[in-house]
Amino acid sequence: MFGTLDNVAIGGCPRLWGFNYLDKLERGYLGEHLVDGIKFHKCVEHLHRDGVMPEPRVLQPGVVLTAEDVLPEGHFGRMARAAIVHVPRHDGWVHEYVGLFPWTTSNGVEVHIDLRPDLMSEPQPDLLAYLVDFKSTGNKRNALTGDAGKKPLRDDVQANVYSHGMHLLGANSTLARWIYVDRNTYAAWPVERLFRPETVVDWLHKNIDGTIELIHSIRSNPALRAMDLPGDESSPACGGDGSGRFCDFPSHCQGPVGAKPSRLIQLDEINRYIGRKET
Repeated sequence: MFGTLDNVAIGGCPRLWGFNYLDKLERGYLGEHLVDGIKFHKCVEHLHRDGVMPEPRVLQPGVVLTAEDVLPEGHFGRMARAAIVHVPRHDGWVHEYVGLFPWTTSNGVEVHIDLRPDLMSEPQPDLLAYLVDFKSTGNKRNALTGDAGKKPLRDDVQANVYSHGMHLLGANSTLARWIYVDRNTYAAWPVERLFRPETVVDWLHKNIDGTIELIHSIRSNPALRAMDLPGDESSPACGGDGSGRFCDFPSHCQGPVGAKPSRLIQLDEINRYIGRKET
């Protein structure tokens, strides 16, 4: 085992992962949308579970839930109420579950992967399980879609990873429902798909094994640092355009936000770098 694989690693920017786990930098300024997303998740969790908004408090460093934030008719109250309308009818919901499940790549690399759904049903042997994730967005075009769209839920890493975790907990299939809320208009809509164990396993081997094995190779070479890894201009953290506007460490990677991206080294260059360190 070489530790856990979380959502920073899966489908994200290798260099961002390196700043977190190789250089061990503290996260810098939290962007406005990230802070609002954390507040929204806490409000919708409490409203669904307890029927009331949470008390004002510090949620984490840099994120304070204020008295205004928890007003039922306020911004986050309206978002939360719009979201819970689309939660499937079910008894026995589990809120904010945290766990790990094992995964072995086709080449035999073993890891544990985080399972942290917003909401899930208690998995029962040989029965359908429900998996819910709440999403806030400022533009519906950024949301995942049904199977006919350009960004279908069937190809979402988080949905496949979490569904596999549910299957390991005993469910025979998982109905994943991503519930989106537009933070500007408060419109809300669900996107869902049924995930079956055999399909999910094949998808994960095809889509995450390479990332896991790359991380395994990196961890095996302690001389490597974040800037030895390739950046991914197309990743959400980099804004999809190399701007770095959603990255926790833009100043460490490419200078001020909006600057041209630094040269992105390729994976074969990493391998040559590893080879030099070993000789």
